[in-house]
Amino acid sequence: MTAVLSGVDALVRLLVLRRILDERDGLKTATMVSGYPGSPLGTFDLALDGLGDALTENRIVHRPGLNEELAAAIVWGSQMGAAVAYDGVDGVAGVWYGKGPGLDRSGDALKHANAMGAGPHGGAVLFCGDDPAAKSSTLACDSQYAFQDACVPVLVPGDQQDVLDLGVHAFRMSRYAGAWVGLRVVTAVADGVGTLDPEPGRHTPRDPEGVVIDGSPWRHVPQRTIGPHAVPGQEALVAEHRLRAARAYARHNGIDRVSGAAPGARLGVICSGKTYFDLRQACADLGTTPERLGMRVLKLGMVFPLVEETVLEFAESVAELVVIEEKRAFVETQVRAVLHEAGRTVPVRGKRDASGKPLVPVAGELDAGAVAGVLVRLAPDAAPEPARRPPLPLLQLAGRAPGYCSGCPHNRSTVVPEGALAGGGVGCHGILYFEARQEALRRLPPTPMGAEGVPWIGLAPFVAEPHLIQNLGDGTLSHSGTLAIRAAVAARAPVTFKILYNAAVAMTGGQDVTGLLDVPSLTRALEAEGVGKIVVCAEEPGRYGRRARWAPGVEVLHRDALDATQERLRREPGVTVIVYDQRCAAESRRLRKRGLLPEPPRRVVINEAVCEGCGDCSAKSNCLSVLPVETEFGIKRQIHDPSCNRDYTCLDGDCPSFVTLEPVRRGRRRARKDARPVLPSGHLPTPEPARIEGRFGVYFTGIGGTGVITAVRAVARAAEIAGLAVGGMDQTGLSQKAGAVVSHLHLAPDRHALGAAAVSEGGADLYLSGDILQAASAAHLAKVRPGRSLAVVDPALTPTAAMLQRDDAGADVADLRAAIGGRTGADRTVFVDARRIAERVFADHLPANIVLLGAAFQRGGLPVPLTAIEAALGAGRAGEAGLAAFAWGRWAVHDPAAVESALSGAAGGGLTDPSAKALAGARALMEGGDLPAELEGLLLRRTAQTIDYQDAGRGRRYLSLVSRTARQDSPEQGWAFTRAAAESWFKLLTYKDEYEVARLHLKVDYDALAADMGIEGAYKVVFQLHPPILRRLGLDHKLPLGRPYELGFHLLRRMRRLRGTHFDPWAFDRDRRLERALIKEYEALIDDVLAGDLPYADRVAAAASALDIKGYSTIKEAAAAAWRAKVRA
Repeated sequence: MTAVLSGVDALVRLLVLRRILDERDGLKTATMVSGYPGSPLGTFDLALDGLGDALTENRIVHRPGLNEELAAAIVWGSQMGAAVAYDGVDGVAGVWYGKGPGLDRSGDALKHANAMGAGPHGGAVLFCGDDPAAKSSTLACDSQYAFQDACVPVLVPGDQQDVLDLGVHAFRMSRYAGAWVGLRVVTAVADGVGTLDPEPGRHTPRDPEGVVIDGSPWRHVPQRTIGPHAVPGQEALVAEHRLRAARAYARHNGIDRVSGAAPGARLGVICSGKTYFDLRQACADLGTTPERLGMRVLKLGMVFPLVEETVLEFAESVAELVVIEEKRAFVETQVRAVLHEAGRTVPVRGKRDASGKPLVPVAGELDAGAVAGVLVRLAPDAAPEPARRPPLPLLQLAGRAPGYCSGCPHNRSTVVPEGALAGGGVGCHGILYFEARQEALRRLPPTPMGAEGVPWIGLAPFVAEPHLIQNLGDGTLSHSGTLAIRAAVAARAPVTFKILYNAAVAMTGGQDVTGLLDVPSLTRALEAEGVGKIVVCAEEPGRYGRRARWAPGVEVLHRDALDATQERLRREPGVTVIVYDQRCAAESRRLRKRGLLPEPPRRVVINEAVCEGCGDCSAKSNCLSVLPVETEFGIKRQIHDPSCNRDYTCLDGDCPSFVTLEPVRRGRRRARKDARPVLPSGHLPTPEPARIEGRFGVYFTGIGGTGVITAVRAVARAAEIAGLAVGGMDQTGLSQKAGAVVSHLHLAPDRHALGAAAVSEGGADLYLSGDILQAASAAHLAKVRPGRSLAVVDPALTPTAAMLQRDDAGADVADLRAAIGGRTGADRTVFVDARRIAERVFADHLPANIVLLGAAFQRGGLPVPLTAIEAALGAGRAGEAGLAAFAWGRWAVHDPAAVESALSGAAGGGLTDPSAKALAGARALMEGGDLPAELEGLLLRRTAQTIDYQDAGRGRRYLSLVSRTARQDSPEQGWAFTRAAAESWFKLLTYKDEYEVARLHLKVDYDALAADMGIEGAYKVVFQLHPPILRRLGLDHKLPLGRPYELGFHLLRRMRRLRGTHFDPWAFDRDRRLERALIKEYEALIDDVLAGDLPYADRVAAAASALDIKGYSTIKEAAAAAWRAKVRA
């Protein structure tokens, strides 16, 4: 029996396996688990709690730590059975979990705990997650030196099977030797998946017999206390005896293993963990084997302390040694010491070659490519013949940096007043360091957890800067941040701590914050610490109730008061605090999916015809669900409802285009019966699965939070059902925050053919991507092997956070498609509008990656049978949707025309289409006119739209100016001058006043829109307006209304011919006067251009300049001022 597990899941399975093995040996033991979540073990606690009742059945007790140091102390307590006898169990195993920086923080507690050692029939193991490439850490992690400093043996698993195998030995070694044992789990192992054997019968750990240390037979005796005054010889016990016992255990159980060439080989490679699999993969990529290279390999299961006998025996069997390891020379230094003390002269290479030049990189993360480079340096004959492949594209593509989730509180809470000095730290809020909108922010470097604001104490006395605003997440506050506040109070530092209270550790999976106080209690605690002014800015200030016990003097304000509050507190002396209280958007979404939080009923839409494309809604909300959309009038904005987290901050945009739809029990409006597209009918042939030659590589790129990993896991399940072995890894980092995600997967007939978890250069048989921006980058396309790889890509470009913040359209999609097709070959490239299919069919973007899988299968790109895939997709709550999405993908390849017909057949007409009457009037106005035939379609449409806007007179005025420009233009220039004038003049003539906004809102088919958004039955429409007349009277916010506005719209639409006349009630409004003035000024500008002798390019630029005048009210005033300054220059 086999299973496919991730590294994190394997750690959880290890705890159950440990109890079973003890029971097999006649021992009744329990397990105490404590730690603090941190990537790459960020979800270990969630996976562990996911055992549910099985926790009790396996006597596993989980007590999350307030921080890593206190968690280590909790685990230490589980080993004190010699001091206070256990009751009901023979022994207790202890487990600590955390990431490298957490281990550093726990150093003193760990040294005390290890000095005391393992308890009776116990053993303590530290699950330490290392992030060598700093994918989700401020600094790269290497925990080996911290373990060594604490005299803790270190085992290093290289894949998921190793997690179980070495994990079993770690517990047994700790019990035998008495030392705590570290299990170093790197990102690739923790985030990876693999086929493994979970059966207890695989494991037969044995204690060595006859071990003598310093003249006495070895037996671990659990201690009652610590310290040289109480336990004579304890230092030698920790630093010498227990480590020697650990070596004896490792030697006896064969934890270190030799493979490759026979004794007498030219080269001996020493490696461990993931690097061993990278070495195997490097040989395969070079088209060779260790045996053919004359290379003998020592795979270390324990990297500290090294087993001297094993190292010496291996050294004697080869002519030269090379140590291949990540980071600094940890193993290499020990190997040199062992050989030197034994008087052996075998040459040792590692970080440097024989000439002293760098050999094995000392920084970053090793992979198969880097290891292959080392092998070629050592054995030049191993270098393969250079393959002839198309060159990689040279497109300059921006990376997909992480951004805040849609509706994330940090979109607003991390913004500080202009000119303020800000401090960041660890947590989601640290994404501000990646944000384009924060590029000009004056900020201090990010600090480790618990040091937020403390460097300012050392800097403030020596700078002119008077104040710091320090962001502090609530998870960090509970972890150790209260000490930072206390330190600042003690130093009387001028700082405002902005506590970002989101009630979840969102970065690692949405865990509850251990030990977190509610907001009123928190204010009392802060007041007791000596904080001066405390202000709470909350999304719902009224939810605390009248009985909330606040600290004296606390102000409770709406979150909209944050900017003013920060400005005020910057002038307050000493330490002040803002508590920004809003639930994490990602956690809210998770709770809603589980039915634990009600779904907000309001849905937000933008009437694209009313939208001016000014981007104020994007600037106000910084929301990834406010997307640019290409229209005939340029880039506008739309709400991507499937990803919207219902924060509604976008409604603050100073624009009348926003409308909300909300279900009601009774109402005059009813959504149409859902008319979702249905699958085409007919026969869908089943293709032959792809063939596996050795192993099959799947490389999948996408965007965090869109289901990439879910799709790849479906393939892994299908492969398992089909009897294949599976191995792979996910490169996520901060991808859960809309960043880049890459998933690697290998399929093979058996585990031994899998090699490294990562797909190496040229190793992708199937190249999948839901993000064309990543798919076209050279770094990813390097995984493609031209002529063999099949690429299946969604061609829709999803903007990055930086694109949205800079209002940048990004790369040209045609260039991206050409880059992909140029590398994989046109006949091996399939573009499928997967997200469009998913959103039209399911009203959700998440099935898009399953659509891609269906397309890949139909194209013959998956090496698993249809029955296995359907069995894998059909499992779980989303089974029916998964099968349907897969079928849509298959049809998109088999009959794309039928799919397009199904999708477009359910779509409606355009909001800006002119009426038939207006088109007839436009044709009459254009008859006999001297207008370019090439622009006839455009001018007919714009003239008709102008007539619909007001009347034929305005259409005639429109054509008059366009005709004058056409007389001084030519087809040789493509009529660029005339086209630019036609668009700018139309924009100015059809300014969006009260009449036009009313007319355009009435054109929307809200019944169809509601149905498309999944609303069933009755609903109401609410228009989010800030009428200019009420703005002038002092109303500083929008006044949302439904039926009253709609009645007014009908009246205004009839009144639109009063526009600009003496009977126009808004004729003298400031906005209307500005718009009429702009019309005259532009007309004068064009007359000046026509009368002058400007170069053609300058004429076009002048004619197009008015297109930059966008927005409403003050936004339009600013745009108009900028335009006037530009044309004067």
